[in-house]
Amino acid sequence: MMKKTQHTCLLLAIFGFCLAACNSSGGGKKKNSKQPTEESYEPVKPEDHWEGYAEHYMQKEDRNGNFVYDYNLEKTEGEELQKNIHHYLIDQHRTYLHYNQITGAFTHTDIPDGQTKYEMFYTGLISKSNTDREHVWCCADSNNMWRRNNRITEYNMDDGGGPENYWGGGSDIYQLRACTHSVNETRSNYRYVQYTDSNYSTVGDEGPYLLKYNSSRSTCEPADQYKGDVARIIMYMYIHYNSYDNYDVYYSNDYTPTYNPAEAVPQSDTHSPYVCGGLKLSDIMGYSSEDACVSKLKAWNALDGVSPLEIKRNNIVEGYFQGNRNPFVDYPDLVDRCFPNIL
Repeated sequence: MMKKTQHTCLLLAIFGFCLAACNSSGGGKKKNSKQPTEESYEPVKPEDHWEGYAEHYMQKEDRNGNFVYDYNLEKTEGEELQKNIHHYLIDQHRTYLHYNQITGAFTHTDIPDGQTKYEMFYTGLISKSNTDREHVWCCADSNNMWRRNNRITEYNMDDGGGPENYWGGGSDIYQLRACTHSVNETRSNYRYVQYTDSNYSTVGDEGPYLLKYNSSRSTCEPADQYKGDVARIIMYMYIHYNSYDNYDVYYSNDYTPTYNPAEAVPQSDTHSPYVCGGLKLSDIMGYSSEDACVSKLKAWNALDGVSPLEIKRNNIVEGYFQGNRNPFVDYPDLVDRCFPNIL
């Protein structure tokens, strides 16, 4: 019995020594010394968190290596919530894909479970023929999202040029969806509306759903089964690529985002820092009033719930491509809470 007691004491002593050594060394990567604590934060009880929230939106590092205990999506609304979502998206979006990588990514993100081919956006057609990369927030209506040298430039994205042609929202895979060529071409740069008359045509490529469009008005309307997808993508792009309290993004010499303009690529004829800002929902929706745009997006988000493919994309894009999630897919109610005073 004495030998067993001595052995136990020895193990406890060794454990205590190792624990002290870990604490003194910081346990790995050094964190910012001013990181908030649970005591100062007044945390939400674990059982009160939204599903998956603690895993994806708490205890992260921002892009500068500072500890972020919580992005506060559960506790805020209005402009404060928009800022918090923006901060999360900028911090955790660690890899900006080259546009030419997108089709390869579709093999992982746009094939529904149990299928071997893409689900084509707007129509639901299951196919791998004539696949295009559909920009839900198209370049021509993107204001500063595709900005370079303080000019809005319509890029030739397949010209084999350098990464400066592919910055920002133009190659964000959350807004790029597999789509048949004819539907993508028909949609063109048309803005989203909901028609109140029958003055429109349709295109579908034999899919179960149709995209409505009116070329003379330069407008289109997705089928009800894709209205929610469109709303959640547009809200993601609007929050991600707008500017909030100087929390902007520039690009360094290796084309990775940085907060520090001094580290950004010097402005010249071929390179300049990409700066977020200037987006309006009326840039992509066919309504002149921002409130009307918000109202329609809220209605579409409520009409069409999150699909299994949206959930799959969220997990794969976070884990294997960009590092960030689309919070509006995780928690669709955020659309309403970002604009609580607009019906």
